[in-house]
Amino acid sequence: MTRWRSHAAALVDVVRDRGVEVDAAWADAFVSVPRHVFVPRFYVDADGERLVEAVEADDPGWLREVYSDKPLVTRRKLVRAPGGGEEYVATSSSSQPTVIAVMLGLLDVREGMSVLEIGTGTGYHAALLGHRLGDDAVVSVDLDPELIAEASVRLATAGRRPRLVAGDGTRGFADGAPYDRIVVTAATDDVHPAWIEQLAPGGRIVAPLVEGGALIVCDKTAPGRVDGRIDAECAFFMPLRGSLDGEETERHMWRQAAPELPASPGDPGPQALGDLDFRLWLGLALRHVQYVYSPDAPPAPTGRADRLLEPGALAAAWREFVAAGRPDRTRYGLTATTEGGWIWLDEPGSEHRWPLPL
Repeated sequence: MTRWRSHAAALVDVVRDRGVEVDAAWADAFVSVPRHVFVPRFYVDADGERLVEAVEADDPGWLREVYSDKPLVTRRKLVRAPGGGEEYVATSSSSQPTVIAVMLGLLDVREGMSVLEIGTGTGYHAALLGHRLGDDAVVSVDLDPELIAEASVRLATAGRRPRLVAGDGTRGFADGAPYDRIVVTAATDDVHPAWIEQLAPGGRIVAPLVEGGALIVCDKTAPGRVDGRIDAECAFFMPLRGSLDGEETERHMWRQAAPELPASPGDPGPQALGDLDFRLWLGLALRHVQYVYSPDAPPAPTGRADRLLEPGALAAAWREFVAAGRPDRTRYGLTATTEGGWIWLDEPGSEHRWPLPL
C-alpha cells in the first residue's frame, strides 16, 4: 500500500471510531480517492486569528494533516477587519471527512443513480461520488469559474471526469435533470425551487442550513414538494454564495456590552451558546445574528451591525426553548414547495414554525 493510501485507510478508521457508519463501498472510495491531490496547500491559523500560514506538499507534516479528520481551508481573501485594517477570511475549504461521510451516508445512493452536487470546491467530494457511481452520474456546480478550472485539473489527475458547471448553484443545472440525489456542500438559507423541480420523484436532497448547523434530509413526495427532517448530526459550512447576476451581501457582526438587566430564574448564562440544540432554536428565532461566544473575555465591539436586538431577546428565546422541552434537532421537520416552505417542530401544524428562506 502506497504511503497516502495507508493514511487514507487510517482516516476511515478514525471516522468509524467517531460513530459514523461508513459502508464498504464508501470506505473503498475514501481509500481510492487521493485527498492530497485536491488539497495541494492549505492555510492554518498561525496566531489563532489570521489565515496566514500556508502548508504545502514539501512540508513534512503535509500528508499527515491532509488525511486528518479536519476541514482544511484552501482559499482565502482579505477583508476589512473590525476596528480597521485587514484580515484574511476563508472562502473555500475541503470539508471535514467525518461530515462528508455523514452526508454521503444520508444520500443513500445506489448503482444507477444520478447526483447533482451544489458547491464543487476542491473537487474531492465529486471525486468520491464519481468513484462510487461513475463519473457520468455526477454533475457538480460552483459559482466560481476559477474553482471549477482548478477542480477539473485535480479531478483529471485523480482519474475522474464528472461534469463540472460554472454557474449559480441555487438554480441547479436543468440540462442534466432529473437527478435522483442532490447534495449541497455549502450552507443554504432555503430549499431552492430549482432543486425541487430538478429532483426525480422519490429523490432526496441533503443540505446544511445556514442556521444552527442543521443538516436537512428531504425526499420528493409530490410534484413540486419535498418533506423531510433535520438530522441528529451538526454540519457547519461556509454559506452558499448568491446569483451570478446579484451582489454578494456583506454580513456584519457586533459584540457589545448589554445593559445590566435583572436576571430571571432560568435565564441563560453565556454557556447557553455552547448548547448546539439551543443554537439551532436561536438561529431560527433570531435570524441573521452571529454569536461570539468567548466566556473568558469581556464584551467588546468587534464590527458593524445592520440590526439591533432588543435587550432580553436572547433570554426570551431561551425561555421559549425550555418551554418547548429543550428540543433536540431530531424533533424538527421540514416541508418545502416551489412556492415556499417552513421548518416545524414535532409536526407540520405545530405552533412552532419558521418560514423559509431563513
